[in-house]
Amino acid sequence: MDDTMQPATTTAHCPTVDAHPDQVLELGPDTGGVWLVRSRKNTTHVWDLDAMTYRRQPGPGSSPMLYDNTDQPITNVGRWPAVDHSSLVFFDDPQDPTTEHWRICSRIRSITRIAPTAPPGENGRTQRAAPVGRHPRPAH
Repeated sequence: MDDTMQPATTTAHCPTVDAHPDQVLELGPDTGGVWLVRSRKNTTHVWDLDAMTYRRQPGPGSSPMLYDNTDQPITNVGRWPAVDHSSLVFFDDPQDPTTEHWRICSRIRSITRIAPTAPPGENGRTQRAAPVGRHPRPAH
């Protein structure tokens, strides 16, 4: 790579999965981009490290939690996501900033770079982020 070529997002400190360059084994404070973290119960967690937001998207069999499926500004990270471990993230209650929420995810199965989330669709609902190189399905 010559001096004029720069990677789009810094992941140098994030070990990658050999066969999948858009998958990493861990995220950290110097990572940028948007990442889909998949836990063992098929719950997904979107970490937008450019906007510093977190969104939990419960999978089948997961218990719903307050503020699921909504982006929340990250106020602190107790444990960064890493495959085969859990993560711990903190955010303020959007209705009462004096109340702090936290989320610990179950054991992480994968961490994949994704495209930024599309703006809300016609029905006002946010579309799920699509993996890089793929397009979200049209809303029906």
